[in-house]
Amino acid sequence: MRQVTDKHSCCSKKLCLQDQALVCLTYWREYRTYFHIASDWQVSEATICRTVHWVENILVNSGRFRLGGKKSLLTPSHKPKTVAMDVTFKMLVNFLPICLIL
Repeated sequence: MRQVTDKHSCCSKKLCLQDQALVCLTYWREYRTYFHIASDWQVSEATICRTVHWVENILVNSGRFRLGGKKSLLTPSHKPKTVAMDVTFKMLVNFLPICLIL
């Protein structure tokens, strides 16, 4: 963990900008709680919360990561160009139903 010297480079002085990005990616990818991420980085839970919200606000305010609203979904002219489907199938091996006879 590196200390930040420039107070305008990020919202938290405890984590440098690269570490803040890594914290956010960890939060989004692994669905871990703020508490567990904070214990890994040895900072407070509030620091992680502020960092994630700060990065999310920057991404939303940039306009590149904004999702369309309800009205944009209802217009028939917007058809998806790509459709992704999860077709994974897990086969149950040695699955035998157990019946109890009383």
